Amino acid sequence: MINLIIVEPHHHVLEHIHYTLRQQARKIKDGSSLKWSLLHWDSHPDLACPNEGIPALACFLPRKTWLREEKESVQEEEEEEEESLAMQHVQEKNLYDLLDTSEGGIAEWILPLVLAGGLNRMIWMKNSWCSQFSNGRHSFHVGIAMHDGSENKVETFLDLPESAIVKSSFSHPYYLDDKSFERLENLQLPQELELLVLETTHLLSTEDREEYPEQVLKKCHPEQGLVNPTDWMLDVCLDYFVCSNPFLDELNAINTSVSQNFKIALTETIFRIEIDCSGTLDVHQASAYSKSLEEFNLTVHTLLNKLIGAPDRDYTKGLDVVSVQDEISTLEGFYGDTSYGRCYWTNVIESLDEVCRKDVSTVQPLILAMSKAVENISLPYFVTQEDIHRDQSALPQYVQEKIQSFGHCLRQKSWLKKELDFNEHPLLITIARSSDDGYTPSWVVERLQDAVLNEIHDAYCGCVCRESDKCEIRITLDYGLNEGSSLERLRF
Repeated sequence: MINLIIVEPHHHVLEHIHYTLRQQARKIKDGSSLKWSLLHWDSHPDLACPNEGIPALACFLPRKTWLREEKESVQEEEEEEEESLAMQHVQEKNLYDLLDTSEGGIAEWILPLVLAGGLNRMIWMKNSWCSQFSNGRHSFHVGIAMHDGSENKVETFLDLPESAIVKSSFSHPYYLDDKSFERLENLQLPQELELLVLETTHLLSTEDREEYPEQVLKKCHPEQGLVNPTDWMLDVCLDYFVCSNPFLDELNAINTSVSQNFKIALTETIFRIEIDCSGTLDVHQASAYSKSLEEFNLTVHTLLNKLIGAPDRDYTKGLDVVSVQDEISTLEGFYGDTSYGRCYWTNVIESLDEVCRKDVSTVQPLILAMSKAVENISLPYFVTQEDIHRDQSALPQYVQEKIQSFGHCLRQKSWLKKELDFNEHPLLITIARSSDDGYTPSWVVERLQDAVLNEIHDAYCGCVCRESDKCEIRITLDYGLNEGSSLERLRF
């Protein structure tokens, strides 16, 4: 029997994976630790380091609680005008709770498994338009950075202070962007991860033969240092099939012209274009990239703050363009040609100024949405206007084709067994809907979920078994009214 869990936010699969790992560990008689692989179908790699508010120790002790202060907005009834006050509340939170309250929690759940869960290989099945990591094999370490000034070597996780946090040794923009890169020699308790990045086009020929390009076959096998595990789990995010960017959606919903101009201005910088994301940056390149990114984002936020002005700002008189000339001049230097930079930001300002003339009520919400999108504008996005306005009673044709390719890959046992050295069946199957956070469009999620389940059933127990007592898959729903259901509580 294969357990299949369906959750809403992706990080909710972590508790179910931990339970499955504990069950598997009990079966190991020689005292060795379980090593396993993750087959991850997603538009996002979800390999972010847990934020600095999550202790590294929580990865080893996920149910241990930590005291955290939270602000709660309340209304002061005695005031004539309602006034929002920030009240401090101290709460106890374990790893799962901390991920719930983390802004990036949906992308921070995998590395704890590398650090403390035996995961040493991940195959990320991505779309061609997902550029976070290039196709091929990458190898790096996940470890612990000490922020208490201690230089003593840590022997076990029990020696870790609460201030220790998770970092990656991969000097790649993915980690440089959120300042989570640390050199390997500075990491404590480092664990190696082999990351293999593939697309279904690498696995399926036009004639659907079970043949694969030679270069892909080579990438499936570690060069050295890692032992191919045979245990594995299958993880699917529904945004693999239809992917939205909630930050871009918010901008588009207010004004598409501003959104398009702003995206161009943010993504055409020379420091991004010059970086070859297929390789690791050296120390000097990593430092230069981080410095440019930090200065650029800070300047953009300063420009937006000046444009939004005071809460009672009268936008009917237009934007205060003069006040941001210094910022525009600074931003020009981040492009290959300064004239391009001035053109990009002139387009942004002019499109915003047009909003002031046509719909002044949207100016402030629009600039606030732009500020939230600065660090997230380049997230994957593949939803066409035709999709949004089409008859939504059926899945778009390109989505149906992707679902069929997904199912075909699962049924092709040769690449799973021979090339990846996987057991015939996964230890666990997890599906993340990712609709509440805006990455899977709500109009498609239910039909998409049913279609993906059909392919999984067809791959592992025959296409008609869902209505049979011979079904090999046991489904647990952990979302909506059923949120909180778990394998452990159900004794599976």
